[in-house]
Amino acid sequence: MEIQGIREHKNPMLNHVVLERIFQLAEFDTKSFANYRLVCKEWYESSLQTWRKKGWISITTCHQHHGVHVEDFLQLLKSPEHRFAARPFHKYIINQWRGAIHDKDGESENPAILQFWKAVGPLMTHLNLKSSHFYFNDNFRKVIFELTPNLKSLAVGEIVYIRRDDLFHVYDFDPQQKGLKVCQHLTELKVNLVEFESCPMMWKELLWHFPNMEIFEATRRAPGPFHWFLCELLEIFEHLRNTVGSHYFKNLSELHLLQLDTFTPELALVLQRLQFPLKVLTFGFGSERGIKRAKKMLRLVLKTHAQTLEELILVREEECGPYEDFPFGIQFPKLTKFRSSGKLVNNFKFVQHMPNLEYLFLEQEGHRIQLNKVGWRNSVVNLNLTEFKLTDKFCTGRELKFLGKLMPNLTKISLGLRNKECFKSLCSIWKDVTDLNIYSRDSDEDAYWKSKEGDKFMKENIDNLIELRSLKVGKLVEYPECML
Repeated sequence: MEIQGIREHKNPMLNHVVLERIFQLAEFDTKSFANYRLVCKEWYESSLQTWRKKGWISITTCHQHHGVHVEDFLQLLKSPEHRFAARPFHKYIINQWRGAIHDKDGESENPAILQFWKAVGPLMTHLNLKSSHFYFNDNFRKVIFELTPNLKSLAVGEIVYIRRDDLFHVYDFDPQQKGLKVCQHLTELKVNLVEFESCPMMWKELLWHFPNMEIFEATRRAPGPFHWFLCELLEIFEHLRNTVGSHYFKNLSELHLLQLDTFTPELALVLQRLQFPLKVLTFGFGSERGIKRAKKMLRLVLKTHAQTLEELILVREEECGPYEDFPFGIQFPKLTKFRSSGKLVNNFKFVQHMPNLEYLFLEQEGHRIQLNKVGWRNSVVNLNLTEFKLTDKFCTGRELKFLGKLMPNLTKISLGLRNKECFKSLCSIWKDVTDLNIYSRDSDEDAYWKSKEGDKFMKENIDNLIELRSLKVGKLVEYPECML
């Protein structure tokens, strides 16, 4: 039976203005948007534009690799049924790319490659270069600085090239002699290196083009000392600011430094001198050479940015014990999100230094946090936390009551429960919860929840959760995100 008004224009769910706003606000994922396009013609048309803006497309020159071959994609561009001209893709992953725009004599080796960059390059706002071979530095420069003038985000990972003659001549680069122009639109740069020398040009030349950078991420996929390279890289940031202009990187608000092998004084001091106005900071460090020194350096970095930070992610990879006095007496007045992975914290005392915290995620990796440590249970802290995640910990009823007093306003919860009675306690403590993800210690308990008895028990306890939108039951495995 047809629902009355479903075909009429007065139905708001067929209004293109309403639909456009809905798809702008909807959290993007491939499966959901594929389903949106199946609803009706109006939903297909309205979602297509958002799909093209948010979705990534992978291009390759290798027929055996997953992705769209560059020659096939050029044919799709000409196809009227796909309407790439009216609604183009803006985000591209260049993976397993083998081919130069031109050889050392300036001649084109493969006309399709140059044709692709000329046709698609101006449309790109996000570009991720992975496991690609450009053969010559000039090819890489042409792609980044000429053929993609509207780039907002660039990720450079595992790039292979031939010429390395100018790699270490960091301070010999003179942009005025070469007549170069900066990339005004680019605000995000991510580098993920196989080798420390794997960037196909001088770092100073690369960074000089991006004075308006707001997000910088550096990580590695190779063994060896990464901290000294990262320290030198940040010194190039400092050199450009001192020699070219103070406007360089003045808006850098997000810094993600992952997989550091150790925390050195040099690294902490250069960050202190740069004084980035950071709102988001991610630090991943491990295998400390001197625990006390590493703690001192971490304290220095946190103190430098404590007044501006709104989100903090710390990943401690070594086997050392937790810091009993974290965050070392430092106050974070603006911090709303905190995520800890590894043996960093041992109790909940740290939240006293984060009065405006709204999101808390503790991934303990086998280290059990003390939820109700003596002397802390009776402390008065008014937390505005609305989302809480805890891994590698199966809470008892007593611990849930402690968390309920500490975080009474939770709406999104993800944690482990010791038994089914704890589930009953959880439902009585947080009655306004909207998203609930619980996991148990073994498969037998998981099987209970899937049984008729378990289903009945669950329904009896969630009847009062009138705001509940999402419920997941099962083992939880979640790892810190790596952007590359």
